[in-house]
Amino acid sequence: MRNLLGFVVISAVLEFSSEVASKQIGKGLKKTVQAGATVSLPCELETPGGSVQWLQNGQPVVLEAITANRRFWNVTRNGIVVLTIQDVATTDEGLWGCGRVRNDGSVGSKVEIMELTVLNPPVEPYIQLEDKRLPQGAVVTLQEWQLLLIKCVAENSSIPVRRIQWFLETTNVSSSGELFTEYLPGNKTYRSWSLLSLNITRAFNKKELVSFVFHEAWIQPVTASVSLNVLYGPTFSISREPGFGIPIVESMAVSLKCDVEANPLSDPLWQKDQSPLPFDVSSGGYLNFTSISRKDAGWYKCTTKHLFGFFTSFGYFLNVRYGAEIIKEPPKRVQAERGSSLDLECQADGKPVPSYCWARVRDAGRMEGVGSGKNLRLDRVHYEDAGHYKCIASNSVGYKQTRDIQVDVKGRPEAMPLNKTLLAIAGRSALLFVHYCSNPRPYRAHWIVRHLAISPGEKRLRYNAHNVTLLETPNCFQAALKISNVFPEDGGEILFFVKNKKGIDDAVILLNITQASLSISVGSTTIWRDQDDVLLFIISLITVAWAESFSCFLVS
Repeated sequence: MRNLLGFVVISAVLEFSSEVASKQIGKGLKKTVQAGATVSLPCELETPGGSVQWLQNGQPVVLEAITANRRFWNVTRNGIVVLTIQDVATTDEGLWGCGRVRNDGSVGSKVEIMELTVLNPPVEPYIQLEDKRLPQGAVVTLQEWQLLLIKCVAENSSIPVRRIQWFLETTNVSSSGELFTEYLPGNKTYRSWSLLSLNITRAFNKKELVSFVFHEAWIQPVTASVSLNVLYGPTFSISREPGFGIPIVESMAVSLKCDVEANPLSDPLWQKDQSPLPFDVSSGGYLNFTSISRKDAGWYKCTTKHLFGFFTSFGYFLNVRYGAEIIKEPPKRVQAERGSSLDLECQADGKPVPSYCWARVRDAGRMEGVGSGKNLRLDRVHYEDAGHYKCIASNSVGYKQTRDIQVDVKGRPEAMPLNKTLLAIAGRSALLFVHYCSNPRPYRAHWIVRHLAISPGEKRLRYNAHNVTLLETPNCFQAALKISNVFPEDGGEILFFVKNKKGIDDAVILLNITQASLSISVGSTTIWRDQDDVLLFIISLITVAWAESFSCFLVS
């Protein structure tokens, strides 16, 4: 070996038989190795004797001081000279061969060993944003609706990268990326990058954006990634317990909850009717009412102070229902003049708005519907309108009713015959009835039969005026006159008149007399033997009929 200008010429001096001619053994093979690997180049010359010269791309190979430790040769047991190159680099690429050094220093009997290609993979890829290299797993802060332009860069490769994929978590977004490649002649390498364009939404927040770089030198793709931190303004979600659709009734326990979704996080604050609440609100967005009342009804909003400003939700109206309540009712006792009009007014509060029903209180508390609406109007008041009334207000939550309202009717008397015409049998008894009402009480009442005036409780000849009896209607009475052994001359009009200090009224009954005899049916179950018995039986069957012209419905 000899030094020449600081270089060492790699040569091997071997003695070959001068009788054997050297010849090329054939074309070499192509071989691709990864950078950093070790490769052996065997030189198989058939020419004995002489020295061996290693060639790269047809040029003698000299060993620089830097490469002296990674390029060396040796002779195998089979007598083959082998050049070993460790830590192969791109400078080792090319067509390698060897030849015999002649005596004049020229190289002959050249043999091509192999064409060596060094596969130099890119350095570890990285993410670049706005020309700034980001560390692996860096957090990228963006705003919602911002356009993100981000790169994945792979450089210093001997063969360009031809495929880079992007994934947002498990979603392939590679279609939004474009691959670029440039050759750097200075170091004979390629630089490749994929430019990804994404419209950022809040759905990307806290998600990992990963790029997968594929290269021939790698068995598996190499990744580079960042995490996305997307800033976005608040959105509100209002819930209620009990749930929406269930009516809220006074005294119920009610809870409103406001959830604010935002990045960065912001605390919810409640407002009522555009003003801060006058009481403390529980943490976590809860607004609790242990026993809600009607004053809690109103418009509620959820608000928050955020990095981007002050935000409010849509208004929510909290409707609190409560049962009907009487707030105005007529006096306990009302007087009306007979023939006049009477108005009774009732006013109630409630939510939903109450409906009204007027009822008349009969015996044993039984109520008879007489009208609907706030006001009850009685046109041309009669004595039968006197009595006790109630106003009943109701809604879907409950009902209330007024105390009993007593209506007193005053005026001139009113007399009404039970039957305007009565048929009697001569020789038998006849019973006549009149109902009359009077307030103030009458100071005069008489039956007028032919030439006689008979007061209730008196008996004249065959005429007996029974004492008056009270009827159900206040200040109303029943008068009865019994005529024994009716004569034909009793026929005609029989008059009853009543008078008080406000006026007078009468009732007229036309009594018809017949000479027909009483017919007795033997086959009947009952045989009437006296006309008085017949009349008394008929009277016992007379009842007072109630006609309910209106109905009240109490909604619980």
